[in-house]
Amino acid sequence: MLNIHLKLNTTRLCQLNGSENLVYLIQLMNKILTVLQADYLNDYTLIIHFSNGEKRTFDFSSLFDRGICHKLKDEAYFKNYRIDPFTIDWNNEIAFAPEFLYEQGVPYQA
Repeated sequence: MLNIHLKLNTTRLCQLNGSENLVYLIQLMNKILTVLQADYLNDYTLIIHFSNGEKRTFDFSSLFDRGICHKLKDEAYFKNYRIDPFTIDWNNEIAFAPEFLYEQGVPYQA
């Protein structure tokens, strides 16, 4: 599953009051690339909307021969994805780092 590591400036946090801490943490979270939405395009391709405002397409068929990803070959299973707080998830079994989806994805042209 997705692991996220944040390096917090603890000195800065100690200097802030409660509401300032919240604002600071929100600013940090806004810097993390996440998947906001995914739309089925065709076959095994999704249009992925990222938190940086970009959209990219990703064809998951290239991953079918990698471990548990063979489950994505089942079209009904593939279409039954959800968006968790950070990325696309299939049944709490398969998920990909947003950075991987972004880097390997193709910029979407409508």
